[in-house]
Amino acid sequence: MSVRTGLQNRAFEFRLFWACMLPLLLKPSPVVQALAIKWLGWLPKLCHQRTATGFTLAELLICIAILGVIATFTVPKLMVAQQNQQYNAAAKEAIAAMSSAYQSALTAGTVTSNTKPLDLLPYLNYVALDTSSLIDHQINATTPPTLTCSNAEPCVRMHDGAVIFLAQYTFSGTASTNAIYYFIDPDGKVTDGTTNGPGKSMAIFIYYNGRVTSRDIIDNNTTSSNGSRGPCALCLSPWFSW
Repeated sequence: MSVRTGLQNRAFEFRLFWACMLPLLLKPSPVVQALAIKWLGWLPKLCHQRTATGFTLAELLICIAILGVIATFTVPKLMVAQQNQQYNAAAKEAIAAMSSAYQSALTAGTVTSNTKPLDLLPYLNYVALDTSSLIDHQINATTPPTLTCSNAEPCVRMHDGAVIFLAQYTFSGTASTNAIYYFIDPDGKVTDGTTNGPGKSMAIFIYYNGRVTSRDIIDNNTTSSNGSRGPCALCLSPWFSW
């Protein structure tokens, strides 16, 4: 007898719960209203029927909670995507400026096997020369994690905030595989202390024949006075794309 009474109580509680909750979560149809009244006809009509159109407080709170969850996951991604677009645009502007400077040097007849990035400075349009700041090294670089602007390897601050680090190494030859390289830091500062964090620099190579490319797709046996090297797929910053 006691078991039967317990089951009846549970059934009653179940009906009571849904008779009150369903109309709060859903717009009640006549069928829902009829079932609620049939199950618990003595309940106040507030539980199973609305007297005015519009959203209930519970519905509004549920919508706000859902929007909050969506915003938690989407807003950071949108901010990162926007930042990456800015970095990508800054890097491409710097690449275009250095490429134009190299073409000007070629036209002026000043390019030799001993040419280094610093020799392109007279043909480059920039804001200021920096010989003391620190900027990020390229992605995955740990020794050292930063680059130091100096007199031998100065940094050039561009109009969009990016910084070009002019490495001191020369072509060391005039073949199609000889190249000089420089680094672009899109935000012009040390962004964080991680190896692969946002705002890391990327290396760009200029071949003696004027071709420009990034470290991940350079030719095998690309040579400078710093030695020979090949492509490095892990050296390309995730924010950059050609």
